Amino acid sequence: MQTLPKSPLIPFDITMKHHTILTIGLLCSLAFSGCSKNVSLQGKVTFEDGSPLTVGTVNFTSESGLSRGIIQPDGTYQIGTLKSGDGLLPGTYKVYITGAVEAAAAAATSTQTDSMGNPVESIGSVRQLIDLQFVTAEATPLVCEVPAPGNRFDITVTPFAAR
Repeated sequence: MQTLPKSPLIPFDITMKHHTILTIGLLCSLAFSGCSKNVSLQGKVTFEDGSPLTVGTVNFTSESGLSRGIIQPDGTYQIGTLKSGDGLLPGTYKVYITGAVEAAAAAATSTQTDSMGNPVESIGSVRQLIDLQFVTAEATPLVCEVPAPGNRFDITVTPFAAR
């Protein structure tokens, strides 16, 4: 068993086996110490006319997982992974928005029918606020590279248009 020369910094003998294990441990801890640093990200969701989208959730999805931010009444959001505002890992993300709906008042006399043609009473319904291209990860045109310039990702959406 080979022993390394004594060092004034280490007051005991270290064998080559111990030295190798310590070196590997140190390299692993250095390699992984920078890999889990979340990056802060915020932004604002607006329509083309500049008015804010006031409801919904902005979702950032990638192979590393899903991060979200609740849209505030002024259209702003902060992304969080484990808790609100804690950021997300660097990488490329598809960005989509869920819950961008508002309650629509139902008519007093409903003209809706079920699949058998029977009249259906409607208590209320929801109205989609943004174009459907923004509501799923599969359809979205929005992509964000994190970290983004200034740690911001502002989003402009188009309103929903019934087809």
